[in-house]
Amino acid sequence: MKHFVFDVDDTLLYHRNNVNYQWIYEDSELTYYLNQIKSPKHIFSNGNARHVKDILTSMKIKDKFSLIVSRENFGFKPHVNVFQKMNQAIVTYNSSISQSFELPQIIFFDDRLENLQIAKIFQWKTVWIHPQALEYIGYSYVDYGFQNIKQALQELTKTEI
Repeated sequence: MKHFVFDVDDTLLYHRNNVNYQWIYEDSELTYYLNQIKSPKHIFSNGNARHVKDILTSMKIKDKFSLIVSRENFGFKPHVNVFQKMNQAIVTYNSSISQSFELPQIIFFDDRLENLQIAKIFQWKTVWIHPQALEYIGYSYVDYGFQNIKQALQELTKTEI
């Protein structure tokens, strides 16, 4: 089973460290693409729990995610042990909803290359969300690169979902 794992800051919501919670609102196009994903979706963020909750609630997408993991849960990315704990959480979640003992395929969306590099250790498919992401072919640990999350989901819904 596939599992889609999303970072929040500068991946689902582009803000480059200039967050004004009053300006965050639902993006109906993003909501549409998230709804197209029938597989489990999860959040994996370095933000604190309150920050993540406030953003997802303001964007009206909190209910789209099965697991919401912030730094209070496992620590900070890109530490290997943090990814190991997230990987195990997804495996455990997968076994709770599936009769299959097959390991889940994890597709990870993040704006930071160092996070994608560690994710690749766990054989996750990696998607770089960044204005310069079209240069992803230069990085062996990046499977796909898109300038924003909506482009990524629009393309990947054609092939991956």
